[in-house]
Amino acid sequence: MSHFSILVVGNVDYNMAPFSEFECTGEDNEFVQSIDVTKEKRKDFEEAIKEQKENPDQEYGYKGSTFREYLESYCGYAFAKSQFNLDLEGKHKYGYFYPVAGTEDDFIVIRRTNPKSFYDYYGDGYECLKLKDGTMTNHAFKKDVDFDAIFAERDKEARDVYRKVVNALGYVPHLEHTWASLVDKFTTRGGNKPTMTREEADKIYDEQKAVKDFKALFDTKKLDRFELGIWASVDEFCMSEDEYVKSQHIHCLTFGYVINREYHSNGDMGWWAMVSNEKDPSAWDEEYQKFIDSLPDSAELTILDCHV
Repeated sequence: MSHFSILVVGNVDYNMAPFSEFECTGEDNEFVQSIDVTKEKRKDFEEAIKEQKENPDQEYGYKGSTFREYLESYCGYAFAKSQFNLDLEGKHKYGYFYPVAGTEDDFIVIRRTNPKSFYDYYGDGYECLKLKDGTMTNHAFKKDVDFDAIFAERDKEARDVYRKVVNALGYVPHLEHTWASLVDKFTTRGGNKPTMTREEADKIYDEQKAVKDFKALFDTKKLDRFELGIWASVDEFCMSEDEYVKSQHIHCLTFGYVINREYHSNGDMGWWAMVSNEKDPSAWDEEYQKFIDSLPDSAELTILDCHV
């Protein structure tokens, strides 16, 4: 699970409707699509059978022998005699499979989902919109929001954080191997062929002086892990103070925004605040700033707390 903030322009319910997770809401609307996942499920089944043969005493995992058993008992898909006359209000609501003509254990597998969903529910977000009268809120018109004050406060907070970390370390950190560069070496991200294992990458990263010193600051209580952020790493501070402030400038607002039923974000939010397909920070800052600047003074703004 993860919580993240979204800025919505205009009517909230209308703009957020295209992005709800059907599997959680159960609301069968025009945004729900029937997706053919046959190849994906067939591959998963073959891997499950292989795992079963290699580890016959495994406590968990699939223990059947047929594709139909796998789809029904392990994946929770309901059998249908054909793709017609489906019970979309009942057993076939979230997915189903039907036989390929002339076969005994071959099926077309359909998942019913909203492919554009990015949240399972949302509520009022934190009050980060500072009005020109000094009050804080999560809902306002642009003309009443003091964005200059918001950005100035965020810059000050970022500068204070940077100075606190660097002063605690006693030097501006530098890494020969950033975690991002190592991830590229042990995964296939970007089409790369792995050149090391995750364990090797962990060892290379953890043995660097700046990494050791940074982690020690939490052990000695010189820094508070929750105050700084549980996912904070020394990588963030391997730059000058002004560079760090610039990198944090726009983050006083939200992870993404929705306008005219279109969702724009810094990446794909996953569980435990893990972000994939993350945009270049400077590019995202520029995009967000242009978005804010383009809004008319009459634009209605709402900060939401989304959950995935």
